[in-house]
Amino acid sequence: MSRRSDTVSIISDDAEGATTVTVYSATFNYEARPHVELTSTIVSSATVMFFPSSGAFRKEIKGAMVTETDLVFFPWTSTISVGHRIKKTAADDYYEILDIGIFEDHKEVYARKVVNR
Repeated sequence: MSRRSDTVSIISDDAEGATTVTVYSATFNYEARPHVELTSTIVSSATVMFFPSSGAFRKEIKGAMVTETDLVFFPWTSTISVGHRIKKTAADDYYEILDIGIFEDHKEVYARKVVNR
């Protein structure tokens, strides 16, 4: 077995920590106040693992300082990009992808939870 297949097995076989998510891309009308979401397209779905984060990752986005709330491990083959949204199955809230660390066997996603949107 390779490191990639080992990591995929760990993520998908961990019944307690594994979560099924759908990843969306979205476009917005930034001229409207508040900003209005125009379309939302499904990019992919995956089984991932969420970990609470220390908040050490900070990024300035359009003049606002943003701190991540979670670190999410995705399989290496996942199609994800900064700005995509992660939504857990049957959840109302979503997570915005702030940054992606690409490693040999997985992707580490710094995400910020967005509530009541």
